[in-house]
Amino acid sequence: MCQTRQPERCIKKSSKLIGLIIPDLNNPFYSQIVTSVENKLRPLKYQLIMIFDTGGDDARYKESVDTLIQNNIDGIISSAFEADLSAYTETPIVLFDSGHVNDSLTRIASDNYRGGELAAMALVSSGAKKIIIQHGPLSLPPIRERLEGILHYLNQSQVVYELQSVRDFTLVTAKEETPKLFKDFSDFDGVLAANDMYALEIMRKAQQAHLSVPGDLQIIGYDNSIFSQMSQPTITTIDQQADLIGKSAAETLLKKDQ
Repeated sequence: MCQTRQPERCIKKSSKLIGLIIPDLNNPFYSQIVTSVENKLRPLKYQLIMIFDTGGDDARYKESVDTLIQNNIDGIISSAFEADLSAYTETPIVLFDSGHVNDSLTRIASDNYRGGELAAMALVSSGAKKIIIQHGPLSLPPIRERLEGILHYLNQSQVVYELQSVRDFTLVTAKEETPKLFKDFSDFDGVLAANDMYALEIMRKAQQAHLSVPGDLQIIGYDNSIFSQMSQPTITTIDQQADLIGKSAAETLLKKDQ
């Protein structure tokens, strides 16, 4: 408990520690964000305490927040999750990779709807007639917003499409889900992949089946990560500007901590 006679509140001494929570360190999108956050904070003598591989588990996210607060951090930067944070009023928290959610939390959100539209536009303009749309859990606002943008454009364009739900965005799951794509769907000539890792796995599987990319099958990734450059031909992808997301999250947290 704070005990002082002046002024009427205690001033917390800065620990120069910032907590960073990400769901999957193997995903280069999040690795880019980590690097950007670190590049912004290091010159200011801050150190990062990282917790990663929380996946989409809200309970693990909340445990991670509790652990970081116990370490006397100055603030937390985290990928967005759905657990209730209303009790954490003393610690500044910034959520990135978020949707446009109307609440009291501080969020860094991309234009997910427009990203979905651009991805769909790229396939339609290239002549795709039957498109498979991969999407993650629709309980996540950014995924829901992206899908809404995709469907809006495809419905306007009167293009045939089907949906493939995937449970997460990891490379392990991409390797598991890609064979199902070619088993469960037929006669498609375009795929809006869940992210660049999925896009790369789809391209590899297509080439193993002697399909020409982009001649027989066109693929659009999402994130503009290093994975989009790891194939021949390279993958067309939607840039989420991970560097800008990380920088904005760090700058926003520093302002909240002043």
